[in-house]
Amino acid sequence: IMQLLLPLLLLVCFFCIACHADSDRGYKMGERINVQCLTATGTWGPGPVCHESGDTLAFAYGRDGFSACAIPVESPAAYSWLASLLTLEKAWVCRVPMMPEREV
Repeated sequence: IMQLLLPLLLLVCFFCIACHADSDRGYKMGERINVQCLTATGTWGPGPVCHESGDTLAFAYGRDGFSACAIPVESPAAYSWLASLLTLEKAWVCRVPMMPEREV
């Protein structure tokens, strides 16, 4: 049994060391995390622009609080798109990236 446990233990230790070595790639406390949404071409682009701030929807990492983001509907096409979301005819796919994109 010890012959089986030692390789497994070494593998777990290697995994923990590898995860710790990569931990500096994560978000820092208070760092801005921008919401990304799928574009019409199928790539990830910026999320909605909030009317109040003029910035894209974002959250501060590790900070608790409320946020509001009014999305202006300025054209009939935007209204139609929003109505199709509310009636579940279409989906709006957005995400919060797990790790920030940094230069390596």
